Amino acid sequence: MRKTTANLQIVTVPGRSEKEQGKNRLILHTKLFIVGVYRRYLKKIPPVRYVAIRIWKVGYPAYLRATTLLSFDREIAKWRPLVSFSQYQEPQALASVKLLDAVSVKTDVPTVLPVKDQHFVSRQEGYDIPDVTVRVMDQGTISGGTNLLQFANKVVCHDLFDLKRDYTSEELHGRALISVRKSKLRFRSRDLTPLRLPEAAPFVDACAPNYAHWLTEVLPRLALFCTNRHFSGIPIVIDSGLHDNILESIAFFTAESREIYALPIGRSITAEKVYVTSATGYVPFERRSGSGAHGHSQGRFHPAAFALIRNVVIPVAVSETTTQEFSKIYIRRNSGTRRVLNSSELEQALVERGYAIIEPEKLNFIDQVKIFARAKTIVGSSGAALANIIFANTSANIYIMIGRHQGTSFWYWQNIATAVGCGVNYVFGEIEATAGAAIHADFRIDIPQFLSELDLHDAASAAASPSSL
Repeated sequence: MRKTTANLQIVTVPGRSEKEQGKNRLILHTKLFIVGVYRRYLKKIPPVRYVAIRIWKVGYPAYLRATTLLSFDREIAKWRPLVSFSQYQEPQALASVKLLDAVSVKTDVPTVLPVKDQHFVSRQEGYDIPDVTVRVMDQGTISGGTNLLQFANKVVCHDLFDLKRDYTSEELHGRALISVRKSKLRFRSRDLTPLRLPEAAPFVDACAPNYAHWLTEVLPRLALFCTNRHFSGIPIVIDSGLHDNILESIAFFTAESREIYALPIGRSITAEKVYVTSATGYVPFERRSGSGAHGHSQGRFHPAAFALIRNVVIPVAVSETTTQEFSKIYIRRNSGTRRVLNSSELEQALVERGYAIIEPEKLNFIDQVKIFARAKTIVGSSGAALANIIFANTSANIYIMIGRHQGTSFWYWQNIATAVGCGVNYVFGEIEATAGAAIHADFRIDIPQFLSELDLHDAASAAASPSSL
């Protein structure tokens, strides 16, 4: 049965004072304006880009450290040990429930167009995902906008996080400082009046507002927890301000009676019992400076967690929505980064070949699921909307356009696809010369070469279809 956000019983935790919220909004809008001007006009100038990167990577962290040390709140200035979920030793052992067994996932090398660029995607043997468990932990603090939890004097992270290699969103946005050498962390603010609950299950995450991170990392954990009978009455905690499509996805896995607390950044919940679901999937927000590409995680995802979501959502999407189905789709990217600069010409050629142009941000969650589940060929530029390939048919032909850059995590999309029984084909594009060879730079693809590949595939599919025999 189709679920909507009206089925959710959400309790929104009040944010900070109006004065402080207004100040934060002003700071946010100022940052967005500066970033917008930089990306549109200044980033293409190499000297300006170099100075901006140095300020961001060196100056900004120094500023954060200085302002934290000068804080009048001694608790904020205090460093706390940062330990993993499995390393944390509780004073008193509470219950633990295994949801999924550990698994090894084997991955095939994705194909690359043009063929001469195949060497950019080096061979990967696969990846391992440990057991997925729910651990009941005593006296913990859950904070909005982060999956880092506080117990006693320690901060606990999930087991897939690699401190030496993974740079966090919390650091980028100035909400936390991390000492890699000491394995310690300190938050730059704290909630002096946290909401107190007897028990709660956290599904907050710094990357939760991003559709791809939500679908592949947060929703699978939430779905496993909420569909397990042992935890039917436990309130869950999510980030406030999530998009309606994300809230719609939650409704598929939560009973109408379950309480859901929406927690803003800057607010916290202290619970006597915290039900922590271990990671089912993870890709780092960014690489830590100096860590290099070698050995860096490009994403690990538990196939059984994706299977649960597919088995619940796809049947409803296919049977209970009136959204038109398309055999061949092109996902238009309207974001300001990683744009296909000759997309207009490409779209025109694809429409002539029977492709439908899809703008996912204009569709609700369930309609996106149906469109991806029914498509036989999916074409799109690397971006969050392509996370919908977790709903794709296992026989779908998936083409992902991406800029040719040695530092790109090319295994990310293939690792997601493999976890649902699919595979991807990369179409490399030439990065714009003025972009400074950045990973997220705009690019152009060789349209005739790509169309030739699509035409060959369509001809092969037509020859193999029953109607052609």
